[in-house]
Amino acid sequence: MNEDVKLNRPLKEIPVLYISFIAKETTKSIDIQSDQYLWEYNNENDTDARIIGDSFFHPLAMADLLLKVELPEGVNKVSIQFSENPTSYTVRYWPDYYAGNQEAQFNYKNYLKTVRDAIALPKDKGIIVQVYALWPQGEAYYAFYMIRV
Repeated sequence: MNEDVKLNRPLKEIPVLYISFIAKETTKSIDIQSDQYLWEYNNENDTDARIIGDSFFHPLAMADLLLKVELPEGVNKVSIQFSENPTSYTVRYWPDYYAGNQEAQFNYKNYLKTVRDAIALPKDKGIIVQVYALWPQGEAYYAFYMIRV
């Protein structure tokens, strides 16, 4: 970044992703933190700050370490929200049988369609999900493992 360019961006923390669904007439919400991000903002003293967080691993390579979101049978959609609305976001997924498969990281490109922040889920029992979101301050990836129980 050019040091002469000053960032005028108030958001200093990487937003949190919230996944929610309704099960047995109760709404359950789960917070998901990003572990891979690039974030820039302007400090009060008019200096620029840059935060980089990188797990260095693709979600398929660390599937057993991801936050597990257990979905009761019958839950066919989830809602996603962010603590701060992004400019845009995409949602990719892989059936869990691709865990550890390096070729699937690049060759299997399934995206989940979102309508008003609701995602219709595929019929797979378990899926590994990656959400990529973009803000004026930067970008963040969120990864988690959804499994029907």
